[in-house]
Amino acid sequence: MIKKCLFLFLLLLAVGSVSAVPDYTINETDFENPGYTWFTYHAFVIITEPGEYTVTADFVNNSLINDNIVILIKDTENVTLNCNDKWFNTTTIGSINYPVYVYNSSNITVKNLKCNWSTDAIVFDNVENSSIENSNIISKGLSIYLGNSYEITISGNTLNSTSRGMRLDGSQNNMISECDIYSIDGYTLTLTDSENNIISGCNVTTPDYFGIDIENSDNTSIINSTASAASKAIYLDSNNCTIMGSNLRAYEYSGLRSYNKIGNNIINCTVYAPYDALDLSGSDNNVTNCTLTGNHEVVSLSGSDNNIIGSTMRATTYDALTVGGTYQNIINCTLTAQNNTFYVNGQNIEITGSNINSNDVAVRCILASYWNRLYLNNINGSINNQGSSNYFTSDTELNYTYAGKNYTGILGNYWYLYDEEDAVIENGTWSIPYVINAYINDSKPLAGPWDRDTNSIFGKIEYDDGKIHLTQADFVTGLYIINESGTYVLEENISNGASILINSSNVTFDGNGFYLIHNSSSDGLIILEDSLYENITIKNVGLINWSYAMSLYNTHDIIVSNCTFLNNNYGITADSLYNGTVTGCTFESCETVGIEFNDDVENMTVIYNEFVGNDWGIAIFGINNWVYLNNFENNSYGNVYYISVFGNYFHSPIVNYKYNGKVYEGRLGNYYDGEELGTSNAGIFNKPYGIEGMIPK
Repeated sequence: MIKKCLFLFLLLLAVGSVSAVPDYTINETDFENPGYTWFTYHAFVIITEPGEYTVTADFVNNSLINDNIVILIKDTENVTLNCNDKWFNTTTIGSINYPVYVYNSSNITVKNLKCNWSTDAIVFDNVENSSIENSNIISKGLSIYLGNSYEITISGNTLNSTSRGMRLDGSQNNMISECDIYSIDGYTLTLTDSENNIISGCNVTTPDYFGIDIENSDNTSIINSTASAASKAIYLDSNNCTIMGSNLRAYEYSGLRSYNKIGNNIINCTVYAPYDALDLSGSDNNVTNCTLTGNHEVVSLSGSDNNIIGSTMRATTYDALTVGGTYQNIINCTLTAQNNTFYVNGQNIEITGSNINSNDVAVRCILASYWNRLYLNNINGSINNQGSSNYFTSDTELNYTYAGKNYTGILGNYWYLYDEEDAVIENGTWSIPYVINAYINDSKPLAGPWDRDTNSIFGKIEYDDGKIHLTQADFVTGLYIINESGTYVLEENISNGASILINSSNVTFDGNGFYLIHNSSSDGLIILEDSLYENITIKNVGLINWSYAMSLYNTHDIIVSNCTFLNNNYGITADSLYNGTVTGCTFESCETVGIEFNDDVENMTVIYNEFVGNDWGIAIFGINNWVYLNNFENNSYGNVYYISVFGNYFHSPIVNYKYNGKVYEGRLGNYYDGEELGTSNAGIFNKPYGIEGMIPK
């Protein structure tokens, strides 16, 4: 029987008017026989009054007959059922039994249930303002079922089902958060006729159909969650839903599919599927700041209208974006594919402010496409336009900036393949049209790539300083080669992954505070190894996300100063350098090493640099190099690779310096955060860094 703990209850009665919730325990004797009958069900324990109930024994019964409930909560309120991590187990097949069933109640908490069950596990039927917390459920049926229930919080649960994980029917205003939900047979998390529910911070996984299935459940929000499935990570058969900050993956078909629905918002999501990462029809849907990738037909808008798409779409083969329907708005996208990057099969479609890249056809407009308009795009690839009434300029005059001046006019697109030698620039557009086919052209091709953030055409400002000034337009081939002596100045960030090769002596490259940015294995700024170069200066440039940010070869008298190396594999790697300086640079979060000097690097000075959060700070295999007055902090494997100390110097020559107002003569080393270096005397620790052999005898 349920044992009631009366001591605290009687004590509170004795002190006056203070009320308390009764505290009950459920022990092994309560699990001996199903003594309560409710409709066709037989319950071992029935709870019909408020209180805190704690389970103190496991329920292990492998011979349940049909229609058993272990714990039934009905027609009550203010109940906490703490299953106390006790084990509920049955392997009875073909019978309908439940560990916990809650009916027609409110303010109910069920928590800390552990079970391995042959049918559905937790059922809430006509329940409101309640919660299911911190439970670990293995079931051959539904792990959790809500029917006609409201304002239920389901949090911190791990659900593993053979059939389906969790289902909501006719249930509104519920919160499902921080749950791991897995099912073998798909439909892992299903909402049917259930509006205004929130799914937050959940992981939903199945090797079969439909990770999350939202049917006739408008105003559903999925936030900061993951969903993966073989067929469809999310099937969205509802209106006015929001999918935000989530990661969706399908292994065979669609990441997210929605048919003939309106007003859905997909924001800041990452979606992968081999085919149709996003398959969207309907109208007034919005896809913003997402990254969508796959093999082909990554995003498909078929039979849909008035949708707004502004995201990154990448196809490994063809058709990054396929657009049908009418009045679609493609704004500020990045589209990449081997072929047919942007496939147009609709009318009154507008694409603007986007980057469209292909090794072959960048834009294909089939015969049935017409009255579509493309302008202010950067298009790298050819055009296959079969439609007779498509336009490649704006329909009205626009305000824009070119080379530091403001203009108003009709604008077209920037074409990487534009090669009219006799064309001249007129207010930022070329004087000769870009030919699409015999009947259609871009009459106002842009003289430089379009910058959607500044509403400007990248253009060359005419400088009268004898220097070569570089913009994004100089890097359209992905590579800029410096073949002549001179001073080269960067005028903006280069974000298309382009590299710079230095193939000349007497060169100064001034990054002017801008960055070279990449996202894959490649070299950023390289001095070619084919010849011997002299007098090279590289300064004021940032390099981000490169495999080898700066590769330096065969150079005498080189200076690298005031550069930033961030999130690279190698910061600087060098061969055959002699007599140079690396100074005032920051090397941060380099996966392998900040600086690597190989065995033929000599007489280099590394001074006034910051080495922070790299695997190794510095590794030197050459000799007679000097490293001093640098800061080394939080380098995970070590500040200095051990072989570096043989034949190199980790202190300065003898210098005069001031400390606490007094002038001293001596050698200065480096600062190593976290090292035990002894007692400081005149600003110098009395213990050298790491190894005695560092200081020559």
